[in-house]
Amino acid sequence: MRRKIIKQGLGGYTVSLPISWVREQGLKARDDILIEEQKGNLIISVSEIRQNEPKKIKLEIGDTRESAIRTLIVNAYRAGFDHITFHFLGSEKKIFTIVETFLLGFDCHVQEKGIFLISSVAEPSIDNFEVMIQRQFYILATILKEVFEKPLEREVHRMQRYDNFLKRGITKKRFSASPQLWQLLSMLNQVGRIVYHFQRTVKKEKLAIDKQTKEIFLELYNMCILLQTAYLKKDTSQLYQLDELDQKMHYQEEIKISKSMHPITFAYFKMISRMIYTTASPLIGVLHQRMLEVNKST
Repeated sequence: MRRKIIKQGLGGYTVSLPISWVREQGLKARDDILIEEQKGNLIISVSEIRQNEPKKIKLEIGDTRESAIRTLIVNAYRAGFDHITFHFLGSEKKIFTIVETFLLGFDCHVQEKGIFLISSVAEPSIDNFEVMIQRQFYILATILKEVFEKPLEREVHRMQRYDNFLKRGITKKRFSASPQLWQLLSMLNQVGRIVYHFQRTVKKEKLAIDKQTKEIFLELYNMCILLQTAYLKKDTSQLYQLDELDQKMHYQEEIKISKSMHPITFAYFKMISRMIYTTASPLIGVLHQRMLEVNKST
């Protein structure tokens, strides 16, 4: 569409914007727009400006259970919101603990009685994205190796914190990521959580853990190392060994294992081993995507 240039005072010029475009973009007077000059043409847009504008959300939290509160807050964080305001009449300490434990780069303020603001204070560098993914494999390996040696809460929380940050970065499109990567991160995190809950169950139920059980769980650690090696080396052939190990544990040794283990321990063993094995599927998808990107660049 054609527009007339209008001369203003002091040598300035203006041009009117199409009203249909203004309405479609939801613009109003005094809003900012971006104007770029490209080879004699002017490009007018709002997308880059809006991408950098803080995203805000208001929540109403009525449930006082830690898990329910954490789920609401963490998912708002993952969704890319920079300011999360909510009304909550429960323990302030519970909110501060959730923010400090699970939200990297965020802080919490009490605006008034029962009104909280959680906001971004320092977004971690996206340059560390790949390092954080690799670290998830290392932390999970540590969790599996030390399940009978020391408390796992610190490592599991660290893994969850990185998982939340990585998914926040994917949502905000700060780096290119396939759907398989989101699934891979979720499954790695879930394995860590299940192992943590197993450790807590062992302590609560006072389950006896003998040498044979420790050796069997060491195989789970070996399965995790195969996942890690496949990712680091970008080598799917490593996962054939994972399949062989899974076949051995689930079909050749299952009857013997079930007889030697406490039923609760055996149930967790089955759950963890199956979860590690199925993690290979999104991992293969991620590695294939990486290979595709390399081929395109060459």
